[in-house]
Amino acid sequence: MCIRDRYERANRSDLAHAEQAELEILLSYMPRQLTTGEIDEIIKSVIKELGAKGPQDMGRVMKAVIPKLKGAADGKLVNQRVKEFLEKGI
Repeated sequence: MCIRDRYERANRSDLAHAEQAELEILLSYMPRQLTTGEIDEIIKSVIKELGAKGPQDMGRVMKAVIPKLKGAADGKLVNQRVKEFLEKGI
């Protein structure tokens, strides 16, 4: 539960609105986060580029994918998707 939700539960909508406004300002400085579909397309193209065949190529694929997605995708999600694709042989 985020602090904004706690303010709302405590009937402090003034503080909740202030918290939301601050969040929107902070988010405006962050790079746009890619969708799962966009992440998948980048991963698939890297796998194809490298000719990766299976889980043994995980390190090579991650090394090539991370710079392309840095700041635009969660590293855990990227790692999970790469692992899934390599296990399926995509």
